[in-house]
Amino acid sequence: MRGLQKGFTLIELMLVVVIFSILASTLVPGVSGLLSQQDVKSSSEKVRSIFQFARSQSAVENVAHQVIITLAQGDSGGTLKVLRGDSTSCVFTNSSPLVRKMELVSIVGSNVTAVDGTEPGRFDLPTRTRITSLEPNEIVEDGICFRPDGSVRDAETNLPVIAAPGSDYGAGDVVLVLQDHIVANQGGSAPTGTPLRILVPYNGIARVTF
Repeated sequence: MRGLQKGFTLIELMLVVVIFSILASTLVPGVSGLLSQQDVKSSSEKVRSIFQFARSQSAVENVAHQVIITLAQGDSGGTLKVLRGDSTSCVFTNSSPLVRKMELVSIVGSNVTAVDGTEPGRFDLPTRTRITSLEPNEIVEDGICFRPDGSVRDAETNLPVIAAPGSDYGAGDVVLVLQDHIVANQGGSAPTGTPLRILVPYNGIARVTF
């Protein structure tokens, strides 16, 4: 007696394909979202470390340090430069030495910025995260100053940072906003991920907030 042979019918195979397609469409966005959240959190911590470096160096060397922040533009996700002053006051010049520089190198753009080994203390951070805004916006050009006494000042005026009108943060505080650049293909539109904020208080430790 011949054994019975069973196989899948065309309809059964089509049903399996449909089910897997539904599962994939449900799970993939969730996994992508988790990965993007992890990317922006990791990048935010590394950016935060720049502020902590400037604060600690100012206290150890007993001279003010300036942090200049450049917002994301083109293939660059933004930069942070730490310059060393020559006194306890927030006085900096074009010849103030650069001691550290971080660039968020976009991995979603059409080009990738090359590492410039001629700059001291430079390191690149490949990431989809971008520095999208700074509050208050007036300090974008001159940045902020960390004095040896632990206070944060406007690098141009040597005074506490003036809070932006309508801001939820106190006078003297600086807020850096970062977002993950979620796009289907390389390049594309502006960042659409959930923003994270790095709060640099007038007198205290910088921290990441939502």
